[in-house]
Amino acid sequence: MWCVVYAFRKTQFHKHFENIKQTGPVIGEYLQGIGFDKWSHAYFLGNRYNIMTSNYAERFNNKIRDAKTFPVTTFVEFIRFRLQSWFSQRHDEAEKSTTKLSPLMEKYLS
Repeated sequence: MWCVVYAFRKTQFHKHFENIKQTGPVIGEYLQGIGFDKWSHAYFLGNRYNIMTSNYAERFNNKIRDAKTFPVTTFVEFIRFRLQSWFSQRHDEAEKSTTKLSPLMEKYLS
């Protein structure tokens, strides 16, 4: 089931969706009736907050690429520091916010 949901290409999606339809035709009809765009990456019509990323681990690895040459303890400390910095910055931004939406979405909607 998850292969269908997380498939990014429509060809992969349809290959896995055929397996679902063969296993449970009623389930296949139900999912088709909902609309693929509601639950499938391959048919999703937009980007979340205008950012299209397919792999957060890849993004994180790019951020810590240079630190991979450090000794293990230093490397772990670098990751801890980096994560704490990001969380702290986002927390500070959230504390300043007067609305429920992110500043980017507020700007986008105005």
